[in-house]
Amino acid sequence: MKGLNTLMHVQFNNRQRKHPVLDFEKIITMVFTEALSREEIAKKLRAKGLRPEIAVSFVSPATIRNINRETRMIHRVTDVLSFPMLDMSDGLLKQKLTSTDYSWDDAMQPMLFLGDLVICLERAKQQAQEFNHSIEREVGFLAVHGLLHLLGYDHDTDLREALMQKRQRNYLDAIGLSR
Repeated sequence: MKGLNTLMHVQFNNRQRKHPVLDFEKIITMVFTEALSREEIAKKLRAKGLRPEIAVSFVSPATIRNINRETRMIHRVTDVLSFPMLDMSDGLLKQKLTSTDYSWDDAMQPMLFLGDLVICLERAKQQAQEFNHSIEREVGFLAVHGLLHLLGYDHDTDLREALMQKRQRNYLDAIGLSR
């Protein structure tokens, strides 16, 4: 996919052994590209010469259960966890960025680390079967859901949930992962 390096940087880390991840990396890159080409915060970052950076880890059920327990005090397997690095609400920064918020790539171009996503592919496979759609669609959904959390979107009220669901649906539809 030509031009992706200028739009964002995604670091993938495979920490599970059960599922090959190359196809999932491609799907996640596609959905992130779609979302970040349309989200206002990403447009503003690009205008400042900043490239968003995201880390995505694929983990086992045991690993995500441990992370969920340690970070949220919830003792169960979940599908995706998001760990934002910036204080954002509904796609808007709550604080002014400073140069200490940036990192630099090998070409000395500034990047802004949005945060980490942790995805359990085994749980995604189970949910795909439960919802009667492909695992590719489920992983795409989990990735965009997690990305939106990194951008400060949430589903803590009916209105915010509807906003988040609309964005998820639009981004997935645009890359051919409709429900």
